[in-house]
Amino acid sequence: MNHKPSLWLQLAIFTLIILIAFHVSSLASQPQWEFCDGYTYYIYGEIACPACQGTKKMLTKMCGEEHIVFKEFTANETYMEEYQKLYDLLELGDVYQIPLVVVFKDNTPIIVCVGNYDVETWKEIFQIQKDMEGLVIVDAKGQVKVGMQEELVAKVKEIVLGTAEPTVEKISLGEAFPVVIGAALADSVNPCTFSVFTALLLIAMARGRKIASTGLAFIFAIYAMYFAMGFGLIKIFYYIGLIKYIVAALALVFGSLSILSGLRGFKSPIPMKFREIIESRIEKAVNPFSAAITGVTVSVTLLPCTGGPYLIATAILAKLSSFLEALLLLVIYNLIFVAPLFLILLAIATLSTATRKIKEWRTKKLGLMEVISGILLIAISLYMLFFL
Repeated sequence: MNHKPSLWLQLAIFTLIILIAFHVSSLASQPQWEFCDGYTYYIYGEIACPACQGTKKMLTKMCGEEHIVFKEFTANETYMEEYQKLYDLLELGDVYQIPLVVVFKDNTPIIVCVGNYDVETWKEIFQIQKDMEGLVIVDAKGQVKVGMQEELVAKVKEIVLGTAEPTVEKISLGEAFPVVIGAALADSVNPCTFSVFTALLLIAMARGRKIASTGLAFIFAIYAMYFAMGFGLIKIFYYIGLIKYIVAALALVFGSLSILSGLRGFKSPIPMKFREIIESRIEKAVNPFSAAITGVTVSVTLLPCTGGPYLIATAILAKLSSFLEALLLLVIYNLIFVAPLFLILLAIATLSTATRKIKEWRTKKLGLMEVISGILLIAISLYMLFFL
């Protein structure tokens, strides 16, 4: 029982970190220098480029997200073409480098800069532009030149602004919320997930007085692993377009298969080898630490079975405009996912509920839960097609 306070303390600390992150984000969005009103910063680069992210973070901190347009190469091939045209037109270097930042003031380009510079260097560049009143060009070697020709300025403007709208799909928090919550509910009643519940029950039956600490360690490990895997899936789905139709198709397919499986009598699709691994780990869960290891193992081996709703949710989260909003919904999703685990643990630990009865109820209702999960997924598909 000595482990219980420390686990709750970890959850409290994690929640506090999330709240602090939101607070810091709101402070960071407030303009902190004079080059904001009337200014727009177009950043050409890649999301995986540290220098590009550094430049975006710095400029966002100084002016706010509404003044930043990040032209991600992998999201739109047109951006790559624009970048190459600018590089060749302005003779920015022999080797292509990123980020490339084009600064507009009142719809006119005033600065083109290659590289990741700090705030003080940017102030110097703005001062040069103010003194020279032309198009300031900072090439890949850091050399500064000024273009005074109106034709050059017009050509840069045409390249940057005279293109089609970005193909990157963005979804608002209000649009994403019902999809993510629906997927979480479908996942929480998924019979595959109840294999996790069975593992918890077996641990509880075998550990006697260590039910609370061992069970909490097991649940916390599952939560942490699913959160980490969800974080990775969000990064992957960021690069995939037409996400609305992909999500709708996934939800329709997984939902239909779930309903058919439930009506025919649910049979676990988990490979026998994976089941053997799970059972082996459960037998070794004699304390909170080993129960946590079991939770990690179970999370990985069950993902192919429980992954349908999670793929749908993380695909939607990847298209939210704010990463912090995506992170918050990922936290909520996984809390819903593990909520039945907490309820079962509470029933066993405080109400002395017979584990045999819980297991019998679970076995009888597997088909029904599979049908419910499928209905929720199909509802998500219809919502995506007709309301988004």
